[in-house]
Amino acid sequence: MKESALFVCGFPGTSPNDELRKIIDQGIGGVILFERNVSDSKAELEELIAWIREAYKKHGLATPVIAIDHEGGRVHRLKKHATRFPLPAENTAPLTPETCYRQGRIQGQELKQLGFNLVFAPVYDLGAQGEYATALGARTFSANPQTCAELADATRMGLESSGIIATAKHYPGYGSVIIDPHEDLPIVEKSLDRLMKEDLLPFHHAIEQGCRAIMSAHILNKTIDSHYPATLSSQWGKILRESFKYRGVLISDDLCMGAVCKHYPVSAFVPLAIDATVDIQLICHPLENDDWTSGIREGIKAIQENQDIGFRAKLDASLKRITDFRSLLA
Repeated sequence: MKESALFVCGFPGTSPNDELRKIIDQGIGGVILFERNVSDSKAELEELIAWIREAYKKHGLATPVIAIDHEGGRVHRLKKHATRFPLPAENTAPLTPETCYRQGRIQGQELKQLGFNLVFAPVYDLGAQGEYATALGARTFSANPQTCAELADATRMGLESSGIIATAKHYPGYGSVIIDPHEDLPIVEKSLDRLMKEDLLPFHHAIEQGCRAIMSAHILNKTIDSHYPATLSSQWGKILRESFKYRGVLISDDLCMGAVCKHYPVSAFVPLAIDATVDIQLICHPLENDDWTSGIREGIKAIQENQDIGFRAKLDASLKRITDFRSLLA
């Protein structure tokens, strides 16, 4: 069914198995790899990715998303198979756009060689600022919005010079949160006017520079939408699509995080994400868990049964963006 393309999923193991075959048989849009999927043998990792590509081809499916988080430092899944650069704030020398571009280029080349076509990096969130702290720590480039925009975008362009696609994350920004969204839902209150000058500026810059993929944040800002976090908020989707004129794909952060799954069942957040103009819903939890597989089925059923004209238009637009996006993947 076409709605399966809305998801990118995680799986267990370092070689083809029943769970991975289930993902492909269901027509899921692609996979995300973690350290649990990375063999100590580089050749075995390359063989796994090549097998995934060939399996999608044999099923008559479009090129799948083959994604990974790859920022450096503690956000490094590839063991010794790629260079482990320091996270931005861990660098001893001041960062420049030139050094960020060079690092991104090396990272992109190494990922491309292994077979990846999408990387969930770099981080466009602001660093700690004033009365705020950030749960992201050393993963951020700067607390200064313009500096953050320039360094993150130089990294993105370096990554993409290799032929893979990079992702600006996490819209609208975790830079003002203390609570880790892996654990629970961060809540902030910041005016849109202030956000435009601070947290949103790097994302707007990325869009103006031709960014093709953005990842959403599970953050509840009561001044914008008092009911739903950004990933599930039509208000945040409207800002991105209408105010910023963004035409690329919007990818959710992992929907298995406590910020979402502690507050919304899978069957509920799947259609909410569509309404928020999220195109690709990221489910990093391996699909052998029956609660998640049944939840996805229920979510797809809810999508299919919703005949609201506005909702159907958003769904069709998402599926079109996904088709166009996957045509760009190598």
